[in-house]
Amino acid sequence: MAGLDEAGKSSILLALKREFSKIGIIKPTKLVNRHTIEFLRTKLGIWDLGGQNNYRTEYLKKPDFYFYGTEIVIYVIDIQNQNRIPESISYLNDLIQSLKKIKIYPSVFVLFHKFDPNLENITQLQDNIEKTKEDIKSLIKYSINFFYNTTIYDLSTIISSISEVFLNLYPKAKIIDKAMENFAIKVNAEGAHLIDNNSIIIGAYYKDENAKDLLIKSTHHFLTLGDFFSDVKTQENGSEDQINIQKFGKYFIFRNLSLDEGKIPYYLLLFKDDPEYSEEDYNALITLLNEILNK
Repeated sequence: MAGLDEAGKSSILLALKREFSKIGIIKPTKLVNRHTIEFLRTKLGIWDLGGQNNYRTEYLKKPDFYFYGTEIVIYVIDIQNQNRIPESISYLNDLIQSLKKIKIYPSVFVLFHKFDPNLENITQLQDNIEKTKEDIKSLIKYSINFFYNTTIYDLSTIISSISEVFLNLYPKAKIIDKAMENFAIKVNAEGAHLIDNNSIIIGAYYKDENAKDLLIKSTHHFLTLGDFFSDVKTQENGSEDQINIQKFGKYFIFRNLSLDEGKIPYYLLLFKDDPEYSEEDYNALITLLNEILNK
C-alpha cells in the first residue's frame, strides 16, 4: 500500500479490521508497517509504506528491498487534496519505474480516497476524479485499469474494492462464486455473500442490482454485529450462530460458516424472502467450499 502522507492508507486497513476507535488517533506511518493476514489458507504480507518525502526517497533508492515479491500495489490518493494530486501522480510513476527496474510487474489498484458521502454530489470533485484518472493513464506508461472511489464513512466502498484486490490473487475466485450462485438459487435467495474475518467478500451471488447494493452496503454492519455477539457468546457460553433481521419485506440471514477446520472465522450472509433453508443444503455448501479450498 503506497501513496503520499495523510492519504488514508492506514485508516483503510483499520477499517477492514473494524478497529474504528484507532482511526481517530492514528499517527503517521514511520517507514513501513508490516501486516500479515490469513486469506483463503494463504498468508499474505501487506506492507503499508509511510508517505513522507524522506521515506519515499528511501523506497525508491532500494526497490529490491522494499518491493521484492510485490504481487499487487494498492495506491491511495487523497482526492480532496487537489493541490497534491500532481505530486501523487508523480510518485506513482516513480514507484512503477522502480518496480520495472527490478523486473516486477504487479497489478496496480488506485483508490481515490476520502470520497466522503457528503461530497458525492459535488460535480467539481467528480470531474477532478475523471481528470486525475485520465492524467494517470496518459502520463504513466503502465497498464492501470482498476480505479475505485473509497471513504471510511461508507465502509462498503472499502470492502468491495479491497475484496476485488485480494481476489485478483486467487485463481479459484470464480469457482467459489459459482458455488455461491448454485447454493443461493437452491435456497431461493436473491443474494449471498461469503465473507472472511478481514471483511473480504470471498464469493458472491446477486439476482439483480438491488440485491447487490443491499448486500454490499449491509455487510460491514453484520460483521460488526457478529463481533459483538461473539464477545457475548464468549462471556455467556452461548451456542447460537445465526442472526436474522427482517427489513424491506425481506430477510437478512447472517451465520458463522465452519470452514478451514475452524481456524479462521467465515460468515454467510443471505438476502431472501423468508428465513428458511435446509441444513442439508447448508452442509452441502460447506463440503463443496472445503473441497475447493483443499484442491
